[in-house]
Amino acid sequence: MRRIWDRAIALLLLGLAVYIIVAARGMAYMQDRVPGPGFAPLWIGIGLALAALAVVLDQAPSSPTAPPEGVARAPGDVAAPGDVEARRAAVGPAVVTAIVVAVLLTPLVGMLVALAVMVVVTSRLLGAAWRTAAATAALLTLAFYAVFGRWFKVPLPAGPWGF
Repeated sequence: MRRIWDRAIALLLLGLAVYIIVAARGMAYMQDRVPGPGFAPLWIGIGLALAALAVVLDQAPSSPTAPPEGVARAPGDVAAPGDVEARRAAVGPAVVTAIVVAVLLTPLVGMLVALAVMVVVTSRLLGAAWRTAAATAALLTLAFYAVFGRWFKVPLPAGPWGF
């Protein structure tokens, strides 16, 4: 049943994303050499559409199955459905807390360091390995700096290390 609701909401979000993309196309993408009013909505709409499509097209089972009755679970076994649901319920507030902490850290350590820390923590909360979380944080932070700091010349809050 949960799978049906996930897909139904993803389809609604896909519709919203298409509307955002169409509306953004009616606005200027660039004005002179800086992003125009259609730049952010277009990319937000594209990202939202891709995420919604991923949920709609996902073929994975909705939750792992527990081992047969009377069989003990080994440390590497799949968690019981109740454990999975409890973990899912805790991830949302933990991710929001990581974002709030990153915003509060920004004036102290700088935007790029706060962003990198937030991405590592969020990736780990979502189940990524340490290597994956660190690589994602490094690449995302560098891309953020390249686009906003260098290309758009947005002054990013710097920390004590100058970045």
